[in-house]
Amino acid sequence: LAARADLLVEGFRPGVAERLGVGPEQALAANPRLVYGRVTGWGQEGPLAHRAGHDLTYLAPTGALAL
Repeated sequence: LAARADLLVEGFRPGVAERLGVGPEQALAANPRLVYGRVTGWGQEGPLAHRAGHDLTYLAPTGALAL
């Protein structure tokens, strides 16, 4: 699909997309015009980067759930 797509957005933990063969290097090799985006809750680096998460686990540390 990446060979025909305009955009690929993924939200995996660091290293998962690469293991699945859809990381930026693999996807851009198949389609150099592809726009590749990563949207993660904890970022690609740092102490929480390898933690899985979803909406509530991203909001809870901000205090927004107490409002």
